Amino acid sequence: MSNFFERVKHSLKIGWSRLRATFRADVVGQENLPDGAFILACNFVHSTDSLRIVNSLGRRVVSLSRLNPTKRDTPTARQERALSTLSKGKGVLIFPEGAPSLDGRLHRGRPEAVALAIKADVPLIPAALVRAKDPQSEYELRIGEAVSLDRYRDAGAASDKVEGFWLRGASDLLMLKISELSGQEYSDLYPMQARELKKQQVAASQQRAQSQWEDYQREQEKAKEEAERAEEAERAELLEAAKAAKEYVKRLAAEENKGR
Repeated sequence: MSNFFERVKHSLKIGWSRLRATFRADVVGQENLPDGAFILACNFVHSTDSLRIVNSLGRRVVSLSRLNPTKRDTPTARQERALSTLSKGKGVLIFPEGAPSLDGRLHRGRPEAVALAIKADVPLIPAALVRAKDPQSEYELRIGEAVSLDRYRDAGAASDKVEGFWLRGASDLLMLKISELSGQEYSDLYPMQARELKKQQVAASQQRAQSQWEDYQREQEKAKEEAERAEEAERAELLEAAKAAKEYVKRLAAEENKGR
């Protein structure tokens, strides 16, 4: 029995190793990661990005979305878990876009990463997961230099409105750095807004297609009616011509009989 469990354990270990090997990326710029705590802000391409990045960097970074998967996320709970992880000297992975991009573009980022970096006083590192040029690797994780947040840390906000303005500006700067690393086109819309806009565009396209189809059907029906009227008129003309020819033949016959 013990041998059976050992074989199962060994098989699971091999399977997990193969799975980890599948979800990995070549890391470029690893030297930009500090020894202590940090926040890694990355673009969001696929739902498996978190696993791929964590596997590539090892246990130095923990995905914020996976810190406590058994509990429902709230902004406060997410912040507390992130701060707790950072206090242990670990890195926290955040996807500022909040959802994978459906159109391949980089979308507007939420200020969560910036706010946490300022609150915890840790470096904010931009990163980008892109398709690798090397045929031996599928993905490449590019890590950039830390975004400078000194001007935001040193200046106390006079109001929530001013603080929100600063966070928005710093978040836009972060997304610019990520865009430079990823080479993606930037869209100043949140992913959900982009999805809703896409739905509206698809609905409008479907409505135009339906309208065009209905117009085509009406044109076809009109053409059919015109063809039927033309055919009816042609038949009438032929009948009139046949009638006239018949009358002409009768007259000729009558004149011939009269001449006799």
